[in-house]
Amino acid sequence: MQVCANKMGVSSCILGIDLVKIKSIQGCDFHQGDITHESTCEYITKYLGNKNKVCTILNDGAPNVGGAFSTEAFQQAELCIHSLRICHRFLKKGGSFVTKIFRSKEYRNVM
Repeated sequence: MQVCANKMGVSSCILGIDLVKIKSIQGCDFHQGDITHESTCEYITKYLGNKNKVCTILNDGAPNVGGAFSTEAFQQAELCIHSLRICHRFLKKGGSFVTKIFRSKEYRNVM
Protein backbone atom coordinates (compact mmCIF):
# COMPACT_ATOMS: atom_id res chain seq x y z
CA MET A 1 0.00 0.00 0.00
CA GLN A 2 2.85 2.38 0.79
CA VAL A 3 4.46 1.86 -2.62
CA CYS A 4 1.12 2.28 -4.39
CA ALA A 5 0.42 5.48 -2.47
CA ASN A 6 3.83 6.85 -3.49
CA LYS A 7 3.65 5.81 -7.15
CA MET A 8 -0.01 6.23 -8.08
CA GLY A 9 -1.90 9.43 -8.76
CA VAL A 10 -3.74 11.32 -6.04
CA SER A 11 -7.12 10.30 -7.48
CA SER A 12 -6.24 6.58 -7.34
CA CYS A 13 -8.34 4.26 -5.24
CA ILE A 14 -6.10 2.09 -3.02
CA LEU A 15 -7.69 -0.51 -0.75
CA GLY A 16 -5.66 -2.86 1.41
CA ILE A 17 -7.10 -5.98 3.02
CA ASP A 18 -5.42 -7.97 5.77
CA LEU A 19 -6.32 -10.18 8.71
CA VAL A 20 -4.39 -7.88 11.03
CA LYS A 21 -5.12 -4.20 11.49
CA ILE A 22 -2.34 -1.97 10.17
CA LYS A 23 -1.25 1.59 10.77
CA SER A 24 -3.10 4.10 8.60
CA ILE A 25 -1.40 5.06 5.32
CA GLN A 26 -2.23 8.43 3.79
CA GLY A 27 -4.14 8.09 0.53
CA CYS A 28 -5.13 4.48 1.23
CA ASP A 29 -8.14 2.75 2.67
CA PHE A 30 -7.92 -0.41 4.73
CA HIS A 31 -10.32 -3.24 5.52
CA GLN A 32 -9.55 -5.81 8.17
CA GLY A 33 -10.81 -9.03 6.67
CA ASP A 34 -10.06 -12.42 5.19
CA ILE A 35 -9.87 -12.77 1.40
CA THR A 36 -11.11 -16.35 1.74
CA HIS A 37 -14.46 -15.15 3.15
CA GLU A 38 -17.40 -13.97 1.06
CA SER A 39 -17.96 -11.10 3.50
CA THR A 40 -14.71 -9.53 2.28
CA CYS A 41 -15.87 -9.69 -1.35
CA GLU A 42 -19.16 -8.12 -0.25
CA TYR A 43 -17.16 -5.32 1.40
CA ILE A 44 -15.14 -4.79 -1.81
CA THR A 45 -18.36 -4.62 -3.84
CA LYS A 46 -19.78 -1.93 -1.54
CA TYR A 47 -16.45 -0.08 -1.42
CA LEU A 48 -16.17 0.08 -5.21
CA GLY A 49 -19.77 1.17 -5.67
CA ASN A 50 -20.54 1.91 -9.30
CA LYS A 51 -16.87 1.44 -10.34
CA ASN A 52 -17.18 -2.35 -9.73
CA LYS A 53 -13.91 -3.22 -11.59
CA VAL A 54 -10.31 -2.26 -10.89
CA CYS A 55 -7.16 -1.87 -13.00
CA THR A 56 -4.70 -3.66 -10.71
CA ILE A 57 -4.79 -6.22 -7.94
CA LEU A 58 -1.70 -6.91 -5.84
CA ASN A 59 -1.49 -9.94 -3.56
CA ASP A 60 1.18 -9.92 -0.88
CA GLY A 61 -0.60 -12.54 1.23
CA ALA A 62 1.31 -15.11 3.21
CA PRO A 63 0.66 -17.24 6.26
CA ASN A 64 2.55 -16.65 9.47
CA VAL A 65 5.84 -18.39 8.85
CA GLY A 66 7.64 -20.32 11.53
CA GLY A 67 9.63 -23.16 10.06
CA ALA A 68 7.12 -25.59 8.56
CA PHE A 69 7.89 -24.54 4.99
CA SER A 70 5.91 -27.23 3.14
CA THR A 71 2.73 -26.41 5.09
CA GLU A 72 3.33 -22.67 4.82
CA ALA A 73 3.99 -22.90 1.06
CA PHE A 74 0.75 -24.83 0.58
CA GLN A 75 -1.17 -22.20 2.60
CA GLN A 76 0.43 -19.41 0.61
CA ALA A 77 -0.52 -21.15 -2.66
CA GLU A 78 -4.10 -21.29 -1.40
CA LEU A 79 -3.98 -17.54 -0.78
CA CYS A 80 -2.80 -17.02 -4.37
CA ILE A 81 -5.77 -19.01 -5.63
CA HIS A 82 -8.17 -17.00 -3.45
CA SER A 83 -6.67 -13.77 -4.79
CA LEU A 84 -7.24 -15.07 -8.33
CA ARG A 85 -10.90 -15.58 -7.43
CA ILE A 86 -11.01 -11.95 -6.36
CA CYS A 87 -9.46 -11.00 -9.71
CA HIS A 88 -12.18 -12.91 -11.51
CA ARG A 89 -14.78 -10.79 -9.72
CA PHE A 90 -13.14 -7.37 -9.63
CA LEU A 91 -10.32 -7.03 -12.19
CA LYS A 92 -11.06 -5.20 -15.44
CA LYS A 93 -10.43 -7.05 -18.67
CA GLY A 94 -6.79 -6.34 -19.56
CA GLY A 95 -6.01 -5.42 -15.93
CA SER A 96 -2.88 -6.41 -14.04
CA PHE A 97 -2.47 -9.00 -11.30
CA VAL A 98 0.74 -9.26 -9.29
CA THR A 99 1.19 -11.87 -6.60
CA LYS A 100 3.72 -13.15 -4.15
CA ILE A 101 4.18 -16.90 -4.43
CA PHE A 102 6.53 -19.17 -2.52
CA ARG A 103 8.74 -21.35 -4.72
CA SER A 104 7.78 -24.85 -3.66
CA LYS A 105 6.38 -28.06 -5.10
CA GLU A 106 2.97 -26.28 -5.32
CA TYR A 107 4.45 -23.46 -7.40
CA ARG A 108 4.01 -25.08 -10.82
CA ASN A 109 0.48 -26.24 -10.02
CA VAL A 110 -0.57 -22.73 -9.06
CA MET A 111 1.04 -21.25 -12.17
